Amino acid sequence: MNEVYLMGNLTKDVEIRYTKTNKMVCTYTVACSERFIAGDGTEKEVTAFVNCVSWNYDAEKVVHGKKGNRIMLNGRINTRSYEDSNNNKHYVTEVITKNVVLDTFKSNSTGDFESFGNDNKSEEVPF
Repeated sequence: MNEVYLMGNLTKDVEIRYTKTNKMVCTYTVACSERFIAGDGTEKEVTAFVNCVSWNYDAEKVVHGKKGNRIMLNGRINTRSYEDSNNNKHYVTEVITKNVVLDTFKSNSTGDFESFGNDNKSEEVPF
């Protein structure tokens, strides 16, 4: 099975192109960070930068993506190759998306749900 799930942030604005048959394709990179405790007891953070490609309906979901937007997606890993003008072969590994959720809401929160809907108004709860 070839299935991958990612959650992270866009590293730059989404790039939009159209094929000769007028199909939309969006390319972007997602930064996915992981924190762990190293063998010496210090906390470390490692970030993976994953190239992603969205076609058609998924492309329409991410077309307004900007640097820093949070994104969650699933898809499949694809590796392709090409030759440059000097006949050097290059390999590209990327995720072809199946489903994408883009969060375009900008907030100052830390990403947790405790501040969701908190507008600092004191109101009485009827129960």
